[in-house]
Amino acid sequence: MKQKELAEGTIIEKQQLNSVTKKITIYAPDIAAKARAGQFVILKVQPDSERIPLTLSSWSKKHGTITNIFQEVGIDKRTRKPRSRR
Repeated sequence: MKQKELAEGTIIEKQQLNSVTKKITIYAPDIAAKARAGQFVILKVQPDSERIPLTLSSWSKKHGTITNIFQEVGIDKRTRKPRSRR
């Protein structure tokens, strides 16, 4: 599937770096086009879950992607799903 066909916010790569640390690459061309060092994004696992601020680890304007590295640190009290820390 070409990235042009992907919906904004689609996870295109997911890696388990160690027992608690993960790396995800998300198709987000609008964010990637305006990204700068030190900026962060707000992620939500589900519409009713907690907002998780994550620093942008890297981004590609050419591919329209952003990458985040984070650690799972607990449970979201609303959704009972794992919560993340950057």
